[in-house]
Amino acid sequence: MSTQSSREGSCETDSRGPSSPLSGNSRSASPSQSGMDRIAEALKSRVLASPKESDSECWERMLALQKEYHCYQSARLEAAVDALESGWLIEDVPMPSRLCLDLLNDGLKDRLRDYEAIQEGLLR
Repeated sequence: MSTQSSREGSCETDSRGPSSPLSGNSRSASPSQSGMDRIAEALKSRVLASPKESDSECWERMLALQKEYHCYQSARLEAAVDALESGWLIEDVPMPSRLCLDLLNDGLKDRLRDYEAIQEGLLR
């Protein structure tokens, strides 16, 4: 089980730049564009937290999204996924504070909104 002390830490973001399919802004529709639309829809449906979701449930959901899509620009989430893939138990991976989880989710929501705005601009 996680304790409060294992959840402390900073909200680090990765400065390597955009690394997800959501960060592209292609000017032409292509077969990969429909794939990006599917990814965006999947992320939108899974990024929103349930009102009754605990911090640990939110963390597990975010780790699953990061493992599948690498959608968060967060060195902390990427390191946590790497640790899990190396055999660590989820209880042994330090969980950030709820504030940090919310900030990371807000950043992803903003990127999804930007992607939708780009899509709307291309369709006009």
